[in-house]
Amino acid sequence: MENEIESLLKRTGNPWRIAVEDVEKDLYATNFTRMDGFQRMVWTTAKLDRNHWNAEEPMRSIEVFIANEYRAKNPDAQVR
Repeated sequence: MENEIESLLKRTGNPWRIAVEDVEKDLYATNFTRMDGFQRMVWTTAKLDRNHWNAEEPMRSIEVFIANEYRAKNPDAQVR
């Protein structure tokens, strides 16, 4: 992905003067979400969302993993 962005900017000359680092930071923001300093987590998952929810073994779902990571960093927070 990075090479594609750099290649495009080289071809166009970056007429918008956009810093590649700023775009990449925003593009991948959800991959590195902070989990500390929050008071509440609202957690939703669709019944048939097979990428996040494991209906046969719910405790092995990625959503449960994330909730447990959140709880570890925010032990007094409400999780719903």
